[in-house]
Amino acid sequence: MRAIAIALLLLLWCGCVDPRALQVESEPDAEVVENPATPPTPTIADVPAEIVEKSQALEEYPHLVQVENNIRATDPLTGYTDAIWATASRAELAGFQHTIQIHYAQHEKYPSYEEFMDYYKQAGVELKGTKPWQVYAYDPADGTIVILEDRIEKKRRFDEAGIEYTD
Repeated sequence: MRAIAIALLLLLWCGCVDPRALQVESEPDAEVVENPATPPTPTIADVPAEIVEKSQALEEYPHLVQVENNIRATDPLTGYTDAIWATASRAELAGFQHTIQIHYAQHEKYPSYEEFMDYYKQAGVELKGTKPWQVYAYDPADGTIVILEDRIEKKRRFDEAGIEYTD
């Protein structure tokens, strides 16, 4: 099973398989049976990825905290797909980090935010969407890409959606 998962991940990462082909479509005439005993779990949708300059964002919003791009498995079925997308996101970032390292080797400094954004656009990298309280941040001091999170906004959104908040 592990070998199949690794092979599938490699095929997705290399672009050999269209992820939409892996989705199972339900029959149009099939009835949806809902279990009234278990209400649907509220969720908060991802938003398109945005990249900001880290020090500027922390200066404007000092309460932001840096978080990892972790796998958030809420159940066995979605946990597996979350793991694939988080891993693919990390792999894509690792390849792009190599471009930053080449710039450092050539110029003995990491690219500025503007140079970084030029490289980002040229490379056609598509970062995984984030939650509304998260943003990708580039740090020109050390050439890293991190995720910054606004815990105050996260708690507000959880409360609004009726989801129990935990850090």
